[in-house]
Amino acid sequence: MPLLATNKSKKDPRNLDGKAMDVVIGVFYFALSLAFLLHTGRIIIKLSELDLFFMLFAVTLTFAYVGLICIDNYLRWNRAKEIVSVEDGMLVIDCHGSILRKHKEISLSDIRKIKKLDRFEIIRGIVAPDKLRVVYSGMRRYRFGICMDSKKRDELAKKIMDLAEQHITYK
Repeated sequence: MPLLATNKSKKDPRNLDGKAMDVVIGVFYFALSLAFLLHTGRIIIKLSELDLFFMLFAVTLTFAYVGLICIDNYLRWNRAKEIVSVEDGMLVIDCHGSILRKHKEISLSDIRKIKKLDRFEIIRGIVAPDKLRVVYSGMRRYRFGICMDSKKRDELAKKIMDLAEQHITYK
């Protein structure tokens, strides 16, 4: 199992003032405001309580997911550790300390290209710590490479593409 990289999170200089948590609070505030508007609209339009329940449930799920993405991004900037390795012809990416991205295995023969990201915004104003995006199996893609500087990012992308080309050649 050749270890390609171990990436540790660094505090985002743009998030030192708690900007990510402000966005999470804003999302929940917006969700509550929308729920109030839907309730007021139900009274005015005379919707049934079941219709209101389903609308509120859908809105709540949507905003809970957006809030979870913001919290996950905050954790990835401040606590995450990512390990990139190769195991049995698979690129293995493990990320500890985050909520949504835990473990990913990508076949080296499926990798088409690796894009280098300088800045990737998840939601306006919330910048992701990821510096690489691997494109595999046609249109599928996965972001990784947290908090890497440009030199390490370029070296890792070259290593992965070399391994992918060797695997296709020998397959």
